[in-house]
Amino acid sequence: MSAEEARQNVKEVGHTPKITWAAKQFAAEAEGLLELFRTITPLVAERDKQLSEELRAFGEELVAKELKVPYSRVIALGVTATKLALGQFIFMGHALVALVSRFDAFIGNVTSSLLKAFPYKISKRTLTYAEAAQFKSIDELTNKFVEEEVDNLLREPHRKQLQYIGGLLGINLGDDEPKLIADFVEVTERRNVHVHASGMVTPQYLRVCAENKVALSAGLKLGDKLVCCPINT
Repeated sequence: MSAEEARQNVKEVGHTPKITWAAKQFAAEAEGLLELFRTITPLVAERDKQLSEELRAFGEELVAKELKVPYSRVIALGVTATKLALGQFIFMGHALVALVSRFDAFIGNVTSSLLKAFPYKISKRTLTYAEAAQFKSIDELTNKFVEEEVDNLLREPHRKQLQYIGGLLGINLGDDEPKLIADFVEVTERRNVHVHASGMVTPQYLRVCAENKVALSAGLKLGDKLVCCPINT
């Protein structure tokens, strides 16, 4: 496909109602998550400040009373601080999970629209006559194939998803922005870590990041905790 044909493909499908809606929907969802994050984070910070003040006051009391303070108070403050830190870690991780899940829905909607615009690009399928006879029209059959294609695509790594969409349009999607793609891969792999490994670095995370030339913090190793924000920011 020539560069001019690729540009024409993008022009033809880039502003279809379904793709336009999908883009606006994803943007709105991302902004909604950001607003929620901005609302909750100060509350957590305030609670953390409160606990720090309680611990400081408790330390002063220990000195004043020569360590004759009930041990249960030590346990209670420690447990509360630990719960807050754990809760914050989980919340931040799941905020990332929510964002990537909405992006997955966006990718699915865009891919569906592209395949319906270019049905000849659907992967090869075979049907028996009996199976084909169950469909009332070619459009109904096409929709089934599109659904299967999208379902299979969403099971692939996110980098492959972008490459697939680029292939539908005849462009090398993301090749001109290697740093952006590397950051994108890191975020999606970090999401996988929070979903499948309680936010701890896995062999897959390290391998995929290395394959995509992601610049990770020096010393990052298997089992380390990953917060929702990229380590190198």
